[in-house]
Amino acid sequence: MEIVRVENLSKTYGKGEAQVAALKNVSFSMERGQFGAVVGESGSGKSTLLNCVGGLDRADAGTIPIIAMTANAFAEDEKAALDAGMDAHVAKPLDVELLKRVIRQYTEKERTD
Repeated sequence: MEIVRVENLSKTYGKGEAQVAALKNVSFSMERGQFGAVVGESGSGKSTLLNCVGGLDRADAGTIPIIAMTANAFAEDEKAALDAGMDAHVAKPLDVELLKRVIRQYTEKERTD
């Protein structure tokens, strides 16, 4: 089961001649149980990538699908999560089968768009 997916992520800092591309169309995915490492020289974009994946920074382009999880299944909670930019919503207590269906639906939708 895919747990992380990053598609065509790009991030630049600065403007004009001082502009630096920290990330250029970075794509990868991780399956449940896989281990990965982010390695590279100083200034190669490792921290920028992790900050974008972790939601601490916003990429200029690309997608990182995010599924929101709230304590309630109320319609207003789902609407608030989607309005905040989440790609899908699942309520607690966690129904693992429902979560799998939501992930499957989202990833199938992304492939057809």
